[in-house]
Amino acid sequence: MFALVLFICYLDAGCEDIVVDVYNTEPQCVASMDAQRIRHGGCFPVEDFIDGFWRPAQEYADM
Repeated sequence: MFALVLFICYLDAGCEDIVVDVYNTEPQCVASMDAQRIRHGGCFPVEDFIDGFWRPAQEYADM
């Protein structure tokens, strides 16, 4: 299972990771990400997201 995660970074309050939805396969997740035009986000295995073994939004911040 894969989680579609949206990264939101604020100018003065840091960054947040928001789970948009969960999908059975990575291609389903990527297709949904493209359909919703999410540019600052990604598809991550649910187990890695829960355990914290993935990059948080702050590492993707442009600033």
